[in-house]
Amino acid sequence: MSLEETKTDLIAANENHERLLAYIKKLYQAEIRSKDNVLSQALAELHNSEKINLLSLISDLATQSVGSDFVTVLRVFENTLPMLDASVDDVIHCIAHLMHQSDKGMIFGGIYDSFRIFCSADVLRASKSIDCSGQLILATVLESWYITSDSFGAKPAL
Repeated sequence: MSLEETKTDLIAANENHERLLAYIKKLYQAEIRSKDNVLSQALAELHNSEKINLLSLISDLATQSVGSDFVTVLRVFENTLPMLDASVDDVIHCIAHLMHQSDKGMIFGGIYDSFRIFCSADVLRASKSIDCSGQLILATVLESWYITSDSFGAKPAL
């Protein structure tokens, strides 16, 4: 499928998040089989032209609603992120949301690499990411601390 056809189909599927997510999954699976690589570019172009708000889609994502397709959504976001025109704050919010929604053992190396590439595309992004990364690290540590606390109120040592 061509880039323009993919963009047209994504816009048509954008009437609600569930339908758009289902269509993204379908296109991603088709790309794996065919070796086409237009989905991420199409999503980025549509997001950057404000026809689809990919970050809103990710931020509204709940693990229960996508179930086993969570990894597919994560991979598509990883592939698309470096091409997005978005604020660092919004991207960090999406990454934190994905981390919160995931299984705690899930590996996020790909998303961090994508975030690094996203930030390296613009000097202002890079400096903003330094400011924001401390917030993301703190949120991750606090969430881990909360999850590992026991039911008797004892908190693990940091």
